[in-house]
Amino acid sequence: MQTKTALNGERCLYLYGVVASHSIEPNRLRTVEDASGVFLVHASNLACVASSVRVADYRDQSQDIPPNQPKNQLGNCLEWLAPRVMRHHEMIRNLHEITTVVPFKFGTLCASASQAQEILQQLRQPLTRLLGHFDGREEWGVRVVVDQAATMRSIEEMAPELIALRKSAAEQSPGEVYFLQKRRQKLAAALVQELVFSLSDNIEQRLEKCAVQIVRNASVAGERDKSKLAVLSAAILINRNRLESLEAILEQVESECSRYGLATELSGPWPPYSFSTDLHSFQNSASGEVAQASGAS
Repeated sequence: MQTKTALNGERCLYLYGVVASHSIEPNRLRTVEDASGVFLVHASNLACVASSVRVADYRDQSQDIPPNQPKNQLGNCLEWLAPRVMRHHEMIRNLHEITTVVPFKFGTLCASASQAQEILQQLRQPLTRLLGHFDGREEWGVRVVVDQAATMRSIEEMAPELIALRKSAAEQSPGEVYFLQKRRQKLAAALVQELVFSLSDNIEQRLEKCAVQIVRNASVAGERDKSKLAVLSAAILINRNRLESLEAILEQVESECSRYGLATELSGPWPPYSFSTDLHSFQNSASGEVAQASGAS
């Protein structure tokens, strides 16, 4: 358990997110634990969507487990973790469908309703601003890739530097040709990378025309298909009526960059996960009264 304030009781509150007070009737929403119902903790114009859970179920006690023994605690047991992560996600999506929500990460815990109310009071202004910012909007994931072979082929056909080196090689000795080829390969790789950066910036600028906000993912280097090069991976916050504009921009980009084998992938709609207050900032500004279950971020 990563927290500044220990959860010492038998039960605590599991927090899903913040909504406008009295904006929903939560009775029919499914919680992370079957035996617990969902309820609202009100404070002024805000409310935390919460349910009651056993502290022991969400506390990471792996350090107390003897060596070579099975570890069933949170973060070490996918069988326990997976259905609860799914239920958390379902709850946030259901909330997003019926109202505006500032979602919390899976495993966000609070010791009591009074502490949840205190947190809402402390963060009333930023949370109210976020609710206003998210109203009528949704998150979409955008991923753009190019085909590595097609991009390299296009670069070799179009780049004057590479064309000049290829012509020069025809007039050189075999030994000199070898070094020219190495030079061409290095230059071609650099030009491909330069093109990818240029495409990434250009596409983001075009997406800004229909987006309220864009957040790039931390890394796009982990492309599983080695024949593809990742160009852009980002979360986009848009007004619900702007989806067609977003799709039109991506279709135009694909058409203009077909020589690179460029393909786009659009996923969503999602609640505004990528644009919500960071949990660590939330913890710090709430005096450590919110905890996050270890391994559940």
